[in-house]
Amino acid sequence: MATYWQHAGRQAVLALDASGTTPAASAAALPFTGLFPSIAAPSPLQRWAASVPLPAGPQIHLLEDVTGAGKTEAALMLTHRLMADGHADGFFIALPTMATANAMYGRIADSYVRLFANPASLVLAHGQSFLVDGFANSVLPDGAPEGDPRQLDETASARCTAWLADHSKRALLSPAGVGTIDQALLAVLHSKHQSLRLLGLSHKVLVIDEVHACDVYMQGVLEVLLTFHARAGGSAILLSATLPQRMKQGLLKAFAKGLERPAPHAREQGYPLATS
Repeated sequence: MATYWQHAGRQAVLALDASGTTPAASAAALPFTGLFPSIAAPSPLQRWAASVPLPAGPQIHLLEDVTGAGKTEAALMLTHRLMADGHADGFFIALPTMATANAMYGRIADSYVRLFANPASLVLAHGQSFLVDGFANSVLPDGAPEGDPRQLDETASARCTAWLADHSKRALLSPAGVGTIDQALLAVLHSKHQSLRLLGLSHKVLVIDEVHACDVYMQGVLEVLLTFHARAGGSAILLSATLPQRMKQGLLKAFAKGLERPAPHAREQGYPLATS
């Protein structure tokens, strides 16, 4: 048994490495131009994201600005800073539709590698993800470890292990992910493997784009998710062109409930606006 235990331990390390579920080391802090070299002049929102003081522990940021203001890059800048400071292990970006998730995957695939010190999987999570050529081509051969030196060439920026890509229920275990919002909301609904999804989001940054698209039912589920996410040590960044005051207050209250703290009152009416 002693000999077998040593052998099983070595095999388990290899299996975990091949699955891509082990946390990837975060990259050292970069300035905005280092994270996005193609953006010569950051927008005001992006400059705010690069310079605003960030406390330790779980936190929520609501970013409201016009279309084209660079909210996605601002969210990634905040995510990078949280990861570099050791306050998060990865991220998942949730969008309302498959089409918007596919477009976001294409944008993230070129820049997410700068958030990690070592190769990390980027998964596209929705029911038709394998119809997206970019994602299908990024899946590593079955059994190939994510740190395989053959996969470290700069021509293949995005990669994903076969085990993570095989089923959406595993997708949230990936260090980096983009997908439809239902993949995250299923973590707090009566569904198969919901606890596995909740585990996958723990201590990560949950970025929800176009949060204004949530109807009353979806907002209720999202508020439950934010409560659980905060309780599990995760942070959240919510992006929207504009948010009704009642909706904003409900989201803040839900996150504060997970931290067992009183909810702040969202008083500011300015626009554009960042609420933390």
